[in-house]
Amino acid sequence: MPLVWLIMPLIVFIFGLCIGSFLNVCISRLIHDESIVFPASHCPKCRKKIKWYDNIPVVSFLLLKGKCRNCFERISWQYPIVEILTAVIFLCIFTKWGFSRELIVYNLFVSGLLVIAFIDAKTTFIPDVITIPGMIAGLILKVIFAFIDKSFTNLFDAGSGMILGLAVFGFIVIVSRGGMGIGDIKLAGLIGVFLGLKNTFSTIWLSFILGGIVGIFLLVSKLKGRKDAIPFGPYLVMGALISMFWGENILNWWLGH
Repeated sequence: MPLVWLIMPLIVFIFGLCIGSFLNVCISRLIHDESIVFPASHCPKCRKKIKWYDNIPVVSFLLLKGKCRNCFERISWQYPIVEILTAVIFLCIFTKWGFSRELIVYNLFVSGLLVIAFIDAKTTFIPDVITIPGMIAGLILKVIFAFIDKSFTNLFDAGSGMILGLAVFGFIVIVSRGGMGIGDIKLAGLIGVFLGLKNTFSTIWLSFILGGIVGIFLLVSKLKGRKDAIPFGPYLVMGALISMFWGENILNWWLGH
């Protein structure tokens, strides 16, 4: 076995940790409508600039025992969770698709989904700055690939998936009269572009199953009341991630094939 195939998983994992660190910046700053570029990383309480050695993914969190070096403010567990989650998913993508354009496309797709999921979970708001450009970028990539492959099958599949996602959640938003947000429509459209028709269908019904199970648990445990808003974006994201890897298998099982 070539040496590169032995060290590449480690490289991909470390790369995922670093991207996860950047995604944490996106999550924290987009919530407050701040630039993701300036200023440099800093403690939200004491505003002190974070040194590079305190900004190493996961490692710094453990060495600092989850506290700021300067003011001892607790650092949210979100940071190592997002970093590790990103690294694991990136590694899974590499394991499934290897060195391919899917590796790049799905890494970008997953990065956007993770930012959306954590922002929605915290604020019940899905930022247009990710969903709308994401849909446009996805369609552009599908057009480029269509000309490269000299086949428009995948482009048609992406368009069909986007329409399905937009239509289903658009209908739900209208019928529920505010029970679900417009951001969920755009998120479903984004997922449709990248996953296509079949996997978008899998994503939709998986998200309702996951959302239903968690929703019932939250109500029974009294962590949420009937009138409390429960963000649906994280369940769409979970459904999309499952469908990205196993969507067709799940759909075939569900249809009895």
